Amino acid sequence: RLTQVRISEGTAEVRYLLDQAEIPTFQEIQRFDADGSETIEGTERGPLLQQKLDEISSGLELAVDGRAVELGPALDPVLSYPPGQGGLLLTRIEASFEAALPAGASEVELRDEAFGDRVGWKAIQVLPGVGTDVRSTVAATDPTGGLRAYPEDLLQSPLDQRRASFSVTEGQGTVTAPGGPDGGPV
Repeated sequence: RLTQVRISEGTAEVRYLLDQAEIPTFQEIQRFDADGSETIEGTERGPLLQQKLDEISSGLELAVDGRAVELGPALDPVLSYPPGQGGLLLTRIEASFEAALPAGASEVELRDEAFGDRVGWKAIQVLPGVGTDVRSTVAATDPTGGLRAYPEDLLQSPLDQRRASFSVTEGQGTVTAPGGPDGGPV
């Protein structure tokens, strides 16, 4: 999974990307395929998408200056089934969530414990916002291209980021983050 965070003046946006492997996808298709077509189509998509969104929402926690802030419901969620290995499908979920930030918010923390018991890539990425400068504990880059290609040298030990902190000031959309091309700030 990849959780992208954009902190702008008055708003935090959290974009969640889930790339679920072939075997869990196959198992879910068996469970949600009411018409026996071996695909999830039409009215079958709603219950599966809602289950995934509930799992995502229950695992995301946003805090501002030490106080919990509620993320709104998923905005324009997308469920798709890209091809995987061995002729099987993957499940891909893309959903965005927003939270209003109080004026003068200076410290934002995100915890992502959704699907915490599953193995695989878990990353948080910071993106530039509008009207803010952000100093982040996580990278501003994504080596997976939105979970579409995983770096082979990291597959044996996939990234396992579940928490990120962001210091926020008024600004021009500058992000300072570890992991730039030279290992320094981005």
